[in-house]
Amino acid sequence: MRAVADNRDLAAISGIDVDRIGAYVWLLAGALAGLGGVMFGVVQGTFEPNLGSQVLFLIFTTVVLGGIGSAYGALVAGLVLGLAMDLSTWSGFFGGASTRGSSRSSRFAALILLLLYRPQGLFGKGPGALMRSGL
Repeated sequence: MRAVADNRDLAAISGIDVDRIGAYVWLLAGALAGLGGVMFGVVQGTFEPNLGSQVLFLIFTTVVLGGIGSAYGALVAGLVLGLAMDLSTWSGFFGGASTRGSSRSSRFAALILLLLYRPQGLFGKGPGALMRSGL
């Protein structure tokens, strides 16, 4: 998988069946996503059409904050976002706020402030780097 991800043509010339590796990767990704969905549904307790909509927004916010395509950025952004959400409900921090509304608003505030300061995210590459790489 690593060889195909680094250089698909070189992996094919080396004798690796890149189409088969691609199929296995998609199969593995689908199985893990399905397993994660089932586990999330079991933890939530009820299956409904909106299951996971709030978590999906949190995941999207984390990926955008970290920089699209950066795993380390998503990790750091998840920590920053978690701290922002927890600090917004802490009573010692400007008196705290209600748990339901402030958690959602703190996510928006963290996303807006970071994107105003750094539009490509924490660890994302700027538009100049993408243009130089040909993407």
